[in-house]
Amino acid sequence: MSHPTSWIEQLLPIIAEYKDGSDEPLDGDEVDRLCHIIKAKINLHEGNITEAEYEKCLDIDPNEAIKKAMAHYISNEEDEYDAVITALEEALNEDPNKPLEYVEEVLVWEKVEGKFTVSEFCELIGIS
Repeated sequence: MSHPTSWIEQLLPIIAEYKDGSDEPLDGDEVDRLCHIIKAKINLHEGNITEAEYEKCLDIDPNEAIKKAMAHYISNEEDEYDAVITALEEALNEDPNKPLEYVEEVLVWEKVEGKFTVSEFCELIGIS
């Protein structure tokens, strides 16, 4: 087995290309996006997806997909999504330790009731 630093050495040119000349470090969302791209490229190379599926993968923002997937836990209607996100952002600024179920505009399903503070849930779905 090769030395663990060889992996990062292999990835450095990919990271540099993704950063497109920027000296700024990647934030967590950018790392997630780069991993999403790499995963799609590997799946295409290994024959797991078609070129069309690959292109579709590149059009999806993984962080936005996570937010939308989690939205069903906090609202009944998809059109309520923006209002719920706004309420969460406001609650995050006012009292990040407030239990999620006490945020107005947020309908919390039993599955997640009592399990998250506003801060924990916002971190989970990528709201900062």
